[in-house]
Amino acid sequence: MRGVQEDGAVILSESGRYIGVWTKAHIFDKFYLGDTSHYRTGYGLGLPLVKRIVELCGGDVGVQSQ
Repeated sequence: MRGVQEDGAVILSESGRYIGVWTKAHIFDKFYLGDTSHYRTGYGLGLPLVKRIVELCGGDVGVQSQ
């Protein structure tokens, strides 16, 4: 994680599983859990909540997969 003070950017990095096109399109949808064949935890509210809070503060949230 690193922060950029001038732009107020926070960049989080995860080197785990690949994020597919379908998941990228829905990752910020409420209750979306993605591929649950490997895990069954969570309620699908974390990223939608982060997105809403950041947008209320005038920011933007996105996801990038390589």
